[in-house]
Amino acid sequence: MKAFYVDSLVPELFGYRDVEIRWFYADRRPAPLVPYHDAIEGYTGQDSRDESAVDDLFSQEEAEALSRYLADFPGTTTVEEARLPFPKDSIGCSAIPLGGPQQDYDLSKHEGYPLAFKVLGYYDRRNCDLAEETKDAGPSLFDEEPSRNEDAGASFHEELGRAVSGMAEAIDAAAPMLPGAVLARLREAHQGLFVAAAQVITGRKVHVSESPMDTLRLLGRRFDGPPAQETPPEGA
Repeated sequence: MKAFYVDSLVPELFGYRDVEIRWFYADRRPAPLVPYHDAIEGYTGQDSRDESAVDDLFSQEEAEALSRYLADFPGTTTVEEARLPFPKDSIGCSAIPLGGPQQDYDLSKHEGYPLAFKVLGYYDRRNCDLAEETKDAGPSLFDEEPSRNEDAGASFHEELGRAVSGMAEAIDAAAPMLPGAVLARLREAHQGLFVAAAQVITGRKVHVSESPMDTLRLLGRRFDGPPAQETPPEGA
């Protein structure tokens, strides 16, 4: 039996432009579309990650039904036959750890969802540009309905922001008791942590030449940045 991928390229998703989504079958089947021994090279019966690559696939009928439904949304959708067998140590999108810019979108949450099976879409925004940076960004594929992990991700971002801000306050409170050289090193370390936090929150690389706060403002996120660097007292 043949098995298929369904992929979409959407003009904008959650503040990012030109986001690729790989949709995958998210229900349990009584048996895989293609037997694992036929679909995975060197299958041993104990390869759950390999099995996920097969479990994610759609039948032709399922893929066509999903493609017809997605045709009502902005973007382009393609259906492609999977080339089987997969090499050993393959992995499906359903087995990829999620967090930050890597998320799943639960398509079945949409009102009037017509398909008889659940579909999730994996996307990775790490290499996507912010839509706010362009004037020609297209409409969003979905309104603001979060993925199954989007709420948790937002909460994590808020906690991370508060933690970084709290460190700045702790450094300020301890400053009178610290030698100038030690204080300078602490502030430098905090600045590095702040840049790293900005990269996690924004889901893209923040270059040394960029202001982390400017990057965060593009997403409408706010937390106090590190205090300005102070010149250590002479003789410290």
